[in-house]
Amino acid sequence: HGVTLVARPRRRRALRDGIAIACLDQRQRTTVRRAHFSPTVQPALAPDAELVLVCVQRQQRERLLPALAELPDTTSVLFLQQQWNDRAAIERWLPPERYLLGFPALGGGRTTAGISCWLLPEAIALGTPDGRPRSQLYEVARALRAACLKADTTSGITELLAARAVVRSVLAASAIKAGGVGALAGCPTLLRETALAMREGLMATEARGLAVGRLPYTRVYGLL
Repeated sequence: HGVTLVARPRRRRALRDGIAIACLDQRQRTTVRRAHFSPTVQPALAPDAELVLVCVQRQQRERLLPALAELPDTTSVLFLQQQWNDRAAIERWLPPERYLLGFPALGGGRTTAGISCWLLPEAIALGTPDGRPRSQLYEVARALRAACLKADTTSGITELLAARAVVRSVLAASAIKAGGVGALAGCPTLLRETALAMREGLMATEARGLAVGRLPYTRVYGLL
């Protein structure tokens, strides 16, 4: 696919000579793939874009929403994010039929050497905010698969994002309490406390009307 990055002036200058990428690919076997990416960069969203991937931080997204609202109905908008309760903010600008939600099975960040990232064995999860199937959803999934990315559609993307938020926040808090991820892994008492806190968080999420208990990977917490 032809990919264009939209960037602010300072980032456009930084990307002028391209950027080095080191990607840990865990989808089949652990392999580090390296590339030098020289993207096409422009200052604004193109009205003829078929798909816009919104990967900015939460606080940056508010400034982007007015421009997304001006895109034609033919442009699919996919928010790749880890927040589950942002529909109200998004739908001040975009109705639910205009956008998709996704949980990225990838991540990374900038280092002094360039971009360091990883691809997880699981698939990128895609869904509509209201859980209803739409042709747009399946078209975007096909586009990602054509780019050699794993992508699965789900009718419960909001539930999945909520459950991931519980697990992520509890793990982060426990790692901080332990003094690091390694210290957490070596403390059975704190690991059990972490798992019980995850179960409590998932139960609270269920009480809010989100059926996170039906997700396969959340069921283990009910066994504790």
